[in-house]
Amino acid sequence: MKQTRAQILEISPLTAEHMDIELLKGYTDMLEGRTKSAESVFSDIRMDYNL
Repeated sequence: MKQTRAQILEISPLTAEHMDIELLKGYTDMLEGRTKSAESVFSDIRMDYNL
């Protein structure tokens, strides 16, 4: 499976403050156009898993 981040974030031990920081990172990515369409994501999944 492809990962764009260096590490997968385990959210269960996060405090509310840390959760807010991680959500803000995603929101900032969206505002700055660092997104992919759902069509593109599912196309990549189909190609990666030969579906």
